[in-house]
Amino acid sequence: MGKFAGKLGAFALVVWLAVLTAARGYALDFDPMQLEVECKDSPEGTAYVDILVQLDVNDESCIDFNGAPVQAAEDGYVPMDIGRDSEIAKFCEDGYVSLTLHSSLVKRYVIGDSGCHIELGIRADDLYDRYGEFRAAYVGYDGSVLAVTGKTSRAYDNRAPYAVVIDGDRAEYRSFGISPTLVVLMAAGALAFMGLIVLAAVVTAKVFVAAARKSRADGGRRER
Repeated sequence: MGKFAGKLGAFALVVWLAVLTAARGYALDFDPMQLEVECKDSPEGTAYVDILVQLDVNDESCIDFNGAPVQAAEDGYVPMDIGRDSEIAKFCEDGYVSLTLHSSLVKRYVIGDSGCHIELGIRADDLYDRYGEFRAAYVGYDGSVLAVTGKTSRAYDNRAPYAVVIDGDRAEYRSFGISPTLVVLMAAGALAFMGLIVLAAVVTAKVFVAAARKSRADGGRRER
């Protein structure tokens, strides 16, 4: 029984480590302080997509103007022609304002040919937890607001980086990893499975003990 208990403990550890590995994902090199901005369908004339959050003027990170997004160029990064008097800089709807233009938590917004990303001074998940549901704004080259999406839903993917994914009038915040609810369910399932193994082991042990006792009793009767 001692050896069996040891093997069972080792198996339980393996199962639990598997759950933790699944929760963290297969690839563990995504920067938690970088938020990708992925756009699948945008209006004509869109220069970039901005992220909108409900940022209170009393928020310690709220600033008047954080600087325009930058575009990758041969000699480095060039700021876009988006000023403090542009429509996106003045935009405020239901408390939603431009995250990149009005929050010091944004270090830089890079607009590249192969993709766009926001470099943060805070973890992406912490940013989302802090401000709740994001919205997104399609911004023209002159800073005009072409369209605004609804509030983001939240999704999880353990094979893709942190991102806001925009498709038409829909937006989704994607967190790297798997859903905490799924982690709990996986852990509960693993524990239930281990419980069944323990129960089966106990029942098997009792059967063997009963069989051994019966065998000894039968042997005693034959000797008499």
